[in-house]
Amino acid sequence: TVHEPTSGASEAYRTLRTNLRFLSLERPLQTVLVTSTLKEEGKSTTAANLAVALAEGGMQTILVSADLRRPSAHKFFDLPDTGGIVAALDGGSSVEDALQETDVPNLRVLPAGGHPPNPTEILASSRFTEVLESLASLADIVLIDAPPVLGLADASALASKVDGVLFVVDAHEVPRRSLSH
Repeated sequence: TVHEPTSGASEAYRTLRTNLRFLSLERPLQTVLVTSTLKEEGKSTTAANLAVALAEGGMQTILVSADLRRPSAHKFFDLPDTGGIVAALDGGSSVEDALQETDVPNLRVLPAGGHPPNPTEILASSRFTEVLESLASLADIVLIDAPPVLGLADASALASKVDGVLFVVDAHEVPRRSLSH
């Protein structure tokens, strides 16, 4: 979306942006979790490109790298994986100070900031809920790049804390049984 703004893929992310806006006419989606069934389905790519499309559409956007086991959201914007969620949760910095600016106007990223030993407990904690509420007060929309749902409880723990869930599926790779599960 940044490097090839006229491509078909970029247009698809802008269409997704529009669809999200129409889904939330009565009650705006302020926090959206992006997850998938399995790893390598494109959830982080989708989250990053959707964040850019939303920011380019004039929305103050925050992308949260909540895949604390395999963080990657920061890589799309050539940012260091420092500070971030870990620093905001342990009091090492304020939520606002833990955010990193990108080259895209209206878009900031909250990187993971490390690999804590207990990701599920951190994401399910009341402190993480407070961080999420703080982020929502700083932006029009907060996208959360979460781990896949199969095999990990992280995304399920986060799903109850957000306004909506965007489920990314690789139709050529994911068996229907895994998707149903």
